[in-house]
Amino acid sequence: MEAVDQALGERLERIVAARHRRRLRSAGQLEALKAPAGGWAAGEPPPRPGNRIKLLIDGSEALPAIVHEIECARSRVWLAG
Repeated sequence: MEAVDQALGERLERIVAARHRRRLRSAGQLEALKAPAGGWAAGEPPPRPGNRIKLLIDGSEALPAIVHEIECARSRVWLAG
């Protein structure tokens, strides 16, 4: 069962990555997929004191949280993906 799960997960990841590549290519932003060695956050400073990070896995979890934070914002909202 583990091998089947692994194979399905890898296939799904390839399908999603291919879709992102197509959309980025059509928008002229394919370079966004070229992460530096060590990943996108390599060498980045840690979050500043007073900030927090919460990992949200999928849309059903993330979208309501994003809406809530936008509604609670006092001055501006910065989104990164």
